[in-house]
Amino acid sequence: MKYLLTAVLLYTMLGASTLSQSLLNKLQATDDKLYIVTLFASWCGACKKELPYLKKLAKQIDQHKATLIGVDIDRKLNDALAFQKKMQLNFKVINDTKADILKALRVSAVPAIVYIKKGKILKLIIGGKPDINRYILEDIKNLRE
Repeated sequence: MKYLLTAVLLYTMLGASTLSQSLLNKLQATDDKLYIVTLFASWCGACKKELPYLKKLAKQIDQHKATLIGVDIDRKLNDALAFQKKMQLNFKVINDTKADILKALRVSAVPAIVYIKKGKILKLIIGGKPDINRYILEDIKNLRE
């Protein structure tokens, strides 16, 4: 929990980081709504625990106001695809076998969740969290206010 708060505070103190247009295009995050980008891998135990909550979130959010995007950083595409199928993910996933998106977002560990709006990083959460869907829904509500 201490590390989670540190990551959130660090991004808050640094201010919103502007992302490149090529990264936004790759994520298909080019309009003004909120994008919740979750980075994960098949070998990550905390990711396996967090993904079911993110599947719930995908059903709970209003797609007109926010979109959940997964980024699988497995190096082997076959491993990534098998993992996504096994987890029965119900949201869009981008396979980042070279970790280009991971590096561009300056994320150093998974699971990680990045909030992006209007080309800027608003928040970064590092580390798995039970019931993460509830926290993200609350954040979505607060960001709209």
